[in-house]
Amino acid sequence: MFRELFDTAADAMVVVDHDGRIVRANPQAEHLFGFSESELHGQPIEVLMPEHARHRHHAHREGYRANPRVRPMGTGQELTGLKRNGQQFPVEIALSPINTPDGRLFLAAIRDISETQRARQALVRAHYDTVVAQIGQLALAAPNLDTAIENTPELVAAALSVQAVAIVFKHVQFKQMQVRAAFGIQAETINGLPWSLVLHDSPRQQGAIAPLESTEGADQSAALSNEPSPRIAGFGSTAIVPLFDLNEPMGALLALSHERRSFDHDAMHFLQSVANLLAAAMQRMRMEEQLSHAQRLEAIGQLTGGVAHDFNNLLTVISGNLQILEDELTDRPAAREVIGSALRAVGRGAELTRKLLAFARRQRLSPRASDPKKLLSDLGAMLRRTLGETINLEISYRHDIARVFADPGQLDGALVNLALNSRDAMPRGGDLGITASHQRVSDADASDELKAGDYVFILLRAGRRRRDWTGVGMGLSVVHKTIEDHGGTIQVQSELGKGSSFQMTFPVAVERAPLA
Repeated sequence: MFRELFDTAADAMVVVDHDGRIVRANPQAEHLFGFSESELHGQPIEVLMPEHARHRHHAHREGYRANPRVRPMGTGQELTGLKRNGQQFPVEIALSPINTPDGRLFLAAIRDISETQRARQALVRAHYDTVVAQIGQLALAAPNLDTAIENTPELVAAALSVQAVAIVFKHVQFKQMQVRAAFGIQAETINGLPWSLVLHDSPRQQGAIAPLESTEGADQSAALSNEPSPRIAGFGSTAIVPLFDLNEPMGALLALSHERRSFDHDAMHFLQSVANLLAAAMQRMRMEEQLSHAQRLEAIGQLTGGVAHDFNNLLTVISGNLQILEDELTDRPAAREVIGSALRAVGRGAELTRKLLAFARRQRLSPRASDPKKLLSDLGAMLRRTLGETINLEISYRHDIARVFADPGQLDGALVNLALNSRDAMPRGGDLGITASHQRVSDADASDELKAGDYVFILLRAGRRRRDWTGVGMGLSVVHKTIEDHGGTIQVQSELGKGSSFQMTFPVAVERAPLA
């Protein structure tokens, strides 16, 4: 009867002796593993397992032999079988001791759970897709970034069954993490951790995602980095996925578990999907802000152009009347001196309106060899009248500075933009300095942005006079585009309470064109 039940059982059945060698196998075992019973007879049970699991199983087998009992295996863990052709597949195993006249034997009932596992994976993936769709709907409906991401950590934590999730951004100055939204963890636990946990020399390599698994007595290994990093207190495992912006990580999504666990492929793919969605939402909101800012600038430009045009018409009338008076008062030198002074003031006003009209017009870029000395001198005369008495403006340059290859009107507009916004950031006054120099970038100092060659460097520094610096936006999107169109670069440094500096580079003019 036992033999009939053994041979007709739906699961693969294998009987091993006290030494772990196979003494009997049913037809289902032959079908499942691809070995005949005669080939299996006398072989150690580990022959049906992958090489990497055999040593560990041998230790488990010794422990089970000392304390035999009916027990299932594979529930809540991953067990793998090995076919004769080398194919591996997931299994569940039930063990039972059997007392026979020849001594105690051990019966293993083995079941292939590939289909069951695939069904479970399909359910898990469907749940992940539902959560991603929910996060996407929240992001689309959110009026701002904070609202878009505030519920994301809790949703991700629930989907992954982890204790904490955080969305962090890079602190630009200190290259550390700063929490923007979190669930299950205090911001202080993560704030200040090194950004090297997220960064990698080539962030797009290897998919840019990796789990961190801590081990006893050792620090966590940094995701995508060989540098050791501090453990996140109270958590055994962490998965980190960067949030990319123009191929550079601007932030990261962190999933943290108290237990030591591995984040499987589906979990990491889910995290990557959420990270991609968040990055896209952030970029969309930023573009909307830039569009709104550009529209405001366009409106200001139109208003400026209209006012400057009307003011220029008034100056024309004033100038004409003054010239008439000058002709009629040829015999009164004192009056002619006063009229001359008024005409010079009208000329300066006309120059100011010309600058404003050039700034307001949407012109095609017309770069040419331009003299930075004349450009900055004219700009300084206009800015001193425009910025007001509370701003101390200083402009300096070397007299042997090379000509710059730039559109004077566009460059004027960029500098005026920065100067006016700097003034607005210093409501109670401050210092504004503009300097120009000619420097050569060597091959050793060259970069992808700044090739080797000769450049004109223009540095604008804005610093508060009192401790009331408020720090407002500088409209850098427009300035950056202008400088980029000229083939130059801009570097920005800012410190709250002290001020900001903007270093712009423009290529030196090569051809001997007339000075602008």
